[in-house]
Amino acid sequence: MMIKRLSYCIFLICLWIGGMSVTAVLWSACVTLTVTYIILPLLYKTCPSFSRHLIFLNYVYCPWAYDFKHPSKKGLEGVDNFYLTVRPGVVLGVWHLLPMPLKSAPPTSEGRPHNPQQPGCCSHSDYYENELRDGRPIIVYLHGNTSCRAQPTRVGLYEVLRKMGFHVITFDYRGYADSSRVSPSEAGLVEDALHVYAYVRRVVGGHAPVIIWGHSLGTGVSSHAVRQLCAQQQAPDALVLESPFNNIRDEVREHPLSAVFRKMPLFEWLFLEPLDQAGLRFTSDVHLEHVNVPVLILHAEDDLVVPFKLGRRLYDHAVKHRPDHFPTVRFMPFAARHGLGHKFIYQSPKLPDIFRQFLEDVSIL
Repeated sequence: MMIKRLSYCIFLICLWIGGMSVTAVLWSACVTLTVTYIILPLLYKTCPSFSRHLIFLNYVYCPWAYDFKHPSKKGLEGVDNFYLTVRPGVVLGVWHLLPMPLKSAPPTSEGRPHNPQQPGCCSHSDYYENELRDGRPIIVYLHGNTSCRAQPTRVGLYEVLRKMGFHVITFDYRGYADSSRVSPSEAGLVEDALHVYAYVRRVVGGHAPVIIWGHSLGTGVSSHAVRQLCAQQQAPDALVLESPFNNIRDEVREHPLSAVFRKMPLFEWLFLEPLDQAGLRFTSDVHLEHVNVPVLILHAEDDLVVPFKLGRRLYDHAVKHRPDHFPTVRFMPFAARHGLGHKFIYQSPKLPDIFRQFLEDVSIL
């Protein structure tokens, strides 16, 4: 706290030295403190849509203006871009990435109709649907907040999984990228995930293992979705949680940006209770109690976005509260010295062996 105060004082002194009058510097300080400690907290408290925007950050994405119909322009071969209609007015942009090496040069989505606001347009090509039935494992990937399915670190993970011989189905939730511009919510994102999963199961039947892989916020979505699938006797073959939090309240409490507000006497009332009011619970710890499939948790010790201790807390809760007859939950840490952080676990040369060994141990491979 002393360091933060000192840094702020130094900043104000620099403004003064740079030519601002003492009065202007003091006014700047008052305005900054008022906005930071009064206006923003009250806005967050009283406006549920504001808290949802901060959690989902669906308006922040990179690469900008990506051509999802033609991923080959960015060097991604063997990718089919298509759209799935969840309900009227909610259409999702989806990619199907074939395993490597490609058997031949597959057809692309070029020339097929594209209007994501109309149900049923630009459907999954027959060629790719047939390939999806070849019996190889299928990864349904649920990304975190911000960006889109074409974000470079996500593409990096797809490539790792494809080289392992897996199909990858990845999509953008409602409100993201080229999916329908509908305001996202926890219930909405879970519905999107369930719809994509149901589509994959409908195409392949029971002839190939289907694994759901969530990253960051996607771990909250996937844990919630898989709990529902288990209750409906339609569970996937496994669940992978990469850089997960145990629940959204702890994630907000422990996030580095909340350090500015954490010492406020009304912190919980101002910043945590509004999450419930906005329908944002993401209680992965509670959901895992009811997830009757093998679970693999991956987390880097130097993760600054979702602190490592939250992933460990999720694992400990699952081990303690899941029934003894449920399949295994495995926790795989990645040492801080590797510098993998929040998004770069896919770069670990150990990841393919870790994942393959997990699948072999639970009799999926």
